[in-house]
Amino acid sequence: MATVSVRAGMARFAAAIGGLALVAASALVATPAHAADPGYFDPGYIISDFNFYDGGAMTADQVQAHLNALVPACSSGYTCLKDYRQDTPSRVADAFCAGYSGGAQETAAAIIAQVGLSCGISPRVLLVTLEKEQSLVSSSRPAASKFERAMGYYCPDDPARPGWCHPDYAGFFNQVYNAARQFQRYTKNPGGWGYKIGENRIKWHPNAACGDGAVTIRNQATANLYIYTPYQPNGAALANLYGTGDSCSSYGNRNFWRIYTDWFGLANPPLGADKFVRAVYDDVLGREPDPQGLRTWVAVVNATGQRSVTSDAILSSVEYRQNRIAQAYREILARDPDPSGLDLWMFLTANGTVRIDEVTLVFMESDEYFLRLGGTNAAFITAVYERYLGRTPGEDEIAYWAPLVAQYGRNAVTRSIYASVESAQGRIVGLYLHYLERNIDPSGLATWTPVIRALGDNAIRSGIVQSEEYWVRAQSRFPD
Repeated sequence: MATVSVRAGMARFAAAIGGLALVAASALVATPAHAADPGYFDPGYIISDFNFYDGGAMTADQVQAHLNALVPACSSGYTCLKDYRQDTPSRVADAFCAGYSGGAQETAAAIIAQVGLSCGISPRVLLVTLEKEQSLVSSSRPAASKFERAMGYYCPDDPARPGWCHPDYAGFFNQVYNAARQFQRYTKNPGGWGYKIGENRIKWHPNAACGDGAVTIRNQATANLYIYTPYQPNGAALANLYGTGDSCSSYGNRNFWRIYTDWFGLANPPLGADKFVRAVYDDVLGREPDPQGLRTWVAVVNATGQRSVTSDAILSSVEYRQNRIAQAYREILARDPDPSGLDLWMFLTANGTVRIDEVTLVFMESDEYFLRLGGTNAAFITAVYERYLGRTPGEDEIAYWAPLVAQYGRNAVTRSIYASVESAQGRIVGLYLHYLERNIDPSGLATWTPVIRALGDNAIRSGIVQSEEYWVRAQSRFPD
């Protein structure tokens, strides 16, 4: 059978290459809490857009676990947020949220998670806002009024009516849903509010005598926070991050950033991790990332600060190897892989016996491919030249290699041509064009040539994808 002949070639190759393999890191890294440090606070970039708009950041079970962890036991006679339930109404979809399917006695966690998905606002943002406005998440003795004005939405600070909210928006569900919807109203009409991306004057405190300061708002999520709470913390508020500052200190946006960072990791990581991940998926897997994949790998980049963890994991992933193996079958053998053949190659590329780029070598050495070419050494040598050197061999080159094929076998000749400097440099040029869309400079080519010959093509892919040039290019490829 054809598959047997390919495997026979593989067996000869496995003995030849021994343990040479590039093994990439693939462990997922959870996002740790990041102890809030005022040095990381940026008034123009309080939270990233990715962290703000990630509506699926937490499931209802994850929200519930968070609530349980913060308040293991509620004080007698009180209902804490972790135990809160209410009948919820349905809401029709509109331009800002996808609607809501109401239910009987839904938990606060279920409400928060479903609203997050509906309105495209992270449940983490909703939890932090609940805490920032009413300390509702961490309180073991919450007054009923805290649920009525949970998000502070349409609830003026009126000493004559403490705890009062506009009746259309009072109550826990109404507060969460309408506040999330309001964030999207800000987003959909960014020029229609008092604060927007760019230069702004933002007050330190409601007392006009305290003055204001210039803030260059860098993203829409930060603009949303200022529209919702229109003050910035002064130096005294930041100097005492967990306490009070002076008479001109305000705390709302400081507390939002601090609470988010304490609970979920840095709210405002360096901009662009989502675009980097999207670029890697596009270039390596040929598709957009699924929401969970995007969420996971952005968290890895932001938590570790190492692009290599993400790029190497994707370059060694099951999906990538399956795609490359199937591509090799189609390009070399002109057929789809059979299940047993695919399983074999997945196993061999996973354990390092065969590098993923060298699967095509074994296929080209196979009897199946040789017969497809017409069974002549000249046709075989021509095919190897065209694939690995990008040119047709001259008659003298065919005359040189043909007796070597007869004497040492097709695999020896294929390996020699593939291992040549000409082949190595041609593959480097191709990788630069694919990932950076430019030609490589001579010094770069000289630097990478011994690397690709020793470690294989994936070492170059990994190096390019981790580079600052690739990161910068990703930002322009995927504009906001």
